Amino acid sequence: MKRGPCEEDGRGDEKRCPAASMPTPQSLSVREFEEHVRSCQLKKFGFDYYMHGLVEEAGEAFEAVRASRGKAPESCSQVANEIGDVLWYATSFSMELGSSVQMPSEWPQGRAGTHEAEVRLLAAVAKLAGRVKKSLRGDKALDEFLPAMRQYRDEVLQLCADVAVAEGLTLQRCAVANVIKLKGRFDRGSVQGDGDDR
Repeated sequence: MKRGPCEEDGRGDEKRCPAASMPTPQSLSVREFEEHVRSCQLKKFGFDYYMHGLVEEAGEAFEAVRASRGKAPESCSQVANEIGDVLWYATSFSMELGSSVQMPSEWPQGRAGTHEAEVRLLAAVAKLAGRVKKSLRGDKALDEFLPAMRQYRDEVLQLCADVAVAEGLTLQRCAVANVIKLKGRFDRGSVQGDGDDR
């Protein structure tokens, strides 16, 4: 995850995200993850910002899956981190759009054997981005795009679960990985910048 909304206060000064003081959870429900995401949103962004982040992180999840092929099981931790980042932006996107695009009450279960789920994830994110683009262009009122946005957001979440299960993971585990990742960066004061190993 690159610099996110919890990482600066608009003046270039780092702020300590409340998530940094959270105990490391063993599992995380959707609603608990929403609280984690909300606690990191110390700066206001529109849904289009979160869409940009979602596109970037889906690409990084794809790269992590391809890099993990044929490697030791420990390599799945990078996939967990990247899917966790996708979840962070998908959740932020959903919360910004309100109740019409509310996150589901439970994480979707992965479907074993989904062919090239990481490729299909990119396609689903692209379809969601297309609806965002058209709404920003003013083709129709935003409210008219929300049902399709929710549909494609749900597809993104399902494909995240499919990617995860192929690596022996669940979305709960990926959500926990995101909390651990952000907590570690704030503890180390290494939130700003690029790269996963900071």
